[in-house]
Amino acid sequence: MRSLIAELLEELTNSETPERIYSFHESIENMSEDAKTIVSIVFESPIEFAKLANSRSPKAARSEILRRLREEEEWGWPRCWKSFKEIRLTLGR
Repeated sequence: MRSLIAELLEELTNSETPERIYSFHESIENMSEDAKTIVSIVFESPIEFAKLANSRSPKAARSEILRRLREEEEWGWPRCWKSFKEIRLTLGR
């Protein structure tokens, strides 16, 4: 199963139709602020997360995001998992 991080990065880097790009951006805009925080973490360092997801495992990329959320943003576990779930549901994965 492909990771959420890999799917986000693929969406970011694919050359898609303008309609699909607009739809993707609109989906992100309609997410909660917490979900947008996760998306922006990935978009701020796409190469770093692509390397983690592809070289080690998709879990490595997710673990790095969780580390940042827990240590730097001081989020609790339920908040983290709720936001990951929202991203998956919003993007239809």
